[in-house]
Amino acid sequence: MNEVMIEKPFCPACASTKVSSKAERQEVNIWLCNFCDLEFATASNKLESGDVIDTDPDFFHGLTESFETQLSKAHNILPKRLEVYARILGRPIRSVMEVGCATGAYGKAFDRLGIRYRAIEIEKEMARQAKLNTGLDIICGNFMDTDEEDCFDLFFCSQVLEHVPAPQLFIEKAARIARNGLVHVDVPNHDSLAANIRKWADTTNYGFIQPPYHMIAYNKRSLSALFNRGGIHLDVIKAFRNDHDIYGQLGSNYSVTNKIRFAAADFLGMGSLLTAIGRPSI
Repeated sequence: MNEVMIEKPFCPACASTKVSSKAERQEVNIWLCNFCDLEFATASNKLESGDVIDTDPDFFHGLTESFETQLSKAHNILPKRLEVYARILGRPIRSVMEVGCATGAYGKAFDRLGIRYRAIEIEKEMARQAKLNTGLDIICGNFMDTDEEDCFDLFFCSQVLEHVPAPQLFIEKAARIARNGLVHVDVPNHDSLAANIRKWADTTNYGFIQPPYHMIAYNKRSLSALFNRGGIHLDVIKAFRNDHDIYGQLGSNYSVTNKIRFAAADFLGMGSLLTAIGRPSI
């Protein structure tokens, strides 16, 4: 029987052809870029640079139901996070663009602190809900298709970059928007304790590559390389626990079991929330 030859793809982050096969899951091939250390999956369908990889609809439903909880967490997190931003930048943050704002909880919290806020949300119903929740400047659309020229002190996106098939273009555009400020991104950490367990024990997912929703997975090395190529000087690049008091997520209240898992991963330096904050040099 003839062996089927699989054509090696380009790395979506650095365009290198120096990639090697890592695994197979759910009829997708998983690759490692030997240049920037990104791991990514390919399927038969080809994505264009402006496309966005789908998010599980159940995820959006869960967010919509927990807006007040998220808003409360945002109010607790933002003052401490703003102190970090001001320390890095040398001045206070006065304007923010968020991509992938979901319910708009961060937007509402920023607005109450007197910070100018604009958001772009690709999912139509989520954008509608965010507008209803906040009454703020929220645009429904694909960030990569917008002609945004305004400059903001902070560009922020949480759990978005892993859905972007052309991350280099995305980060370069973020750097232009925050050219006098900061870019703050967080993604699932592909080197986390949870991801390593999945790589070994899960036959459906491979770490934080979870077809068809997550087809790209970052670790500290690949995310650092992406920021560096985008002309962004990194001030923070670290994995945190999901419920961290400064960098944590706004998800629903975590169970005691989850908090124990977060603590164990954090003790090992293998938290699931990989965070990067940097200053564009353009």
